[in-house]
Amino acid sequence: MRTKARPVSPPRPPIPKNPNRGKHPKPAPNRPVPKPDWDPGGGQWKPGDGWNVVLGALHMVEMLGDTQYTPDALDDPTVHPIPENNPGGKNDGRLREDNQCDIGPGTSATGHAVYLPRERYYDSFEGSEQCRATGVYALLDKSDYNPGRKAPGSNTNDSTQPPGLREIEAQRHDSANGHLIPAATMGSGIDLRNLVAEYQKTNSPYLSAGVESDIRKAIKADKHLELSIIPHYDRKESGIPTRIEYNYSVLEDGIRKHCVIRQSPTGGTTTGSANCPRR
Repeated sequence: MRTKARPVSPPRPPIPKNPNRGKHPKPAPNRPVPKPDWDPGGGQWKPGDGWNVVLGALHMVEMLGDTQYTPDALDDPTVHPIPENNPGGKNDGRLREDNQCDIGPGTSATGHAVYLPRERYYDSFEGSEQCRATGVYALLDKSDYNPGRKAPGSNTNDSTQPPGLREIEAQRHDSANGHLIPAATMGSGIDLRNLVAEYQKTNSPYLSAGVESDIRKAIKADKHLELSIIPHYDRKESGIPTRIEYNYSVLEDGIRKHCVIRQSPTGGTTTGSANCPRR
């Protein structure tokens, strides 16, 4: 005899143990509205609080009386003699052998160009410490145009020379006392912060008929020219810049040029923007 299968009812679900669930939940107790336990004005600074913090910290340092807060003197004067710094626009006719460096920036006659301080380094050719130019920045206009280089101090002379010229001559090449800010745009020829050693053919015609011509034409046309010139010394113990980097743009035109001129006795080569002269 065969038994007939009967449907089986599922077991009843367990009664929830949480009294707040089910058919007859227990209501939550009424709670008072929370109140802020902080003072909204307690975090505000009063006049003088900043000074109290600073002076309090200084007082603590003074109480410690420890020398760890005094910077160490890393350069012993007996190892690196301190140069007799005499910053100023025209260097007072100083010679490069007089062991002087500029400790501050200088400016052109119009004030539109800034010559950065020179850096001190050991020159292996000279066998002594020298100071070389580090760069210039300018915003030039037509008032900086110096036709015929007739403005006082714009031409170079034999008594104010940057390091590196004698090294070029020792290589049996002609040297030139090169301006960073060109003389035709009121660049100083007697401020060592604006002068670098150049090969004669790099100075002229490579630069004078290249990027310097671009600069002259812009301000002669009564336009405003933004300019930076940075010499790069790949040989750390030499005063001869291996590369001179020009970044300039005519503000009215909105065209910017980045031109890096690598010096050579035969003139130079240019890398950078496609619109650089002499590419």
